[in-house]
Amino acid sequence: MKKRTCTFLLALLAALTLTIPAWAETQPGDALIYDTESLLTDGERQQLESLADQITWQYDCAVYVVTIYDYEQYADGVYEAACTIYNDYDFGIGEDRDGVLLLLSMYDRSYSLYVRDGYAQSMIGSYAQQQLEDSFLDYLGDDDWYGGFHAYLTTCADMMQQASEGHAVRKPLGKVIFGIGCGLFTMLIRIFASYPEGVSFWS
Repeated sequence: MKKRTCTFLLALLAALTLTIPAWAETQPGDALIYDTESLLTDGERQQLESLADQITWQYDCAVYVVTIYDYEQYADGVYEAACTIYNDYDFGIGEDRDGVLLLLSMYDRSYSLYVRDGYAQSMIGSYAQQQLEDSFLDYLGDDDWYGGFHAYLTTCADMMQQASEGHAVRKPLGKVIFGIGCGLFTMLIRIFASYPEGVSFWS
């Protein structure tokens, strides 16, 4: 019954968002918070919707939250499900459909971020996405759905603001250099040392 209800809600979502044919980007006033699993109260959803709408149009990059019952209704993996939902429901704004999506799959309590290539990725790249996940995972682990979604949205806004000022979140140069050094060091050990395959040299 739960699966049928979830499927119906997302079908309704599709009907609402695809009534403008072929390609219909998100417009001001369109929903950005799709809580099909009813994790939020009406008041919480409205507050998050208002915040997401403000962020979306301030930075010209849509920010979405979608909760579903089971990602396997859409794809084999949760990230692939996030991609499918984003693309099949024509999420995003502008010609390149810029946007960020947080997907929660409640059956196995899994999640995924989907950041659209291009403008969105320029503001929230791979390193920034790790920081973004750190901002909300503790809340979700405690079933504080409103707190988690609010942290996700406000962190997106902070990162977009930094990017607009020319200081997008990037991995610190020291960590990059350290990582390259570790890689070279490991390669030299593998080439010249006699340690067997798969055994760390400090074991």
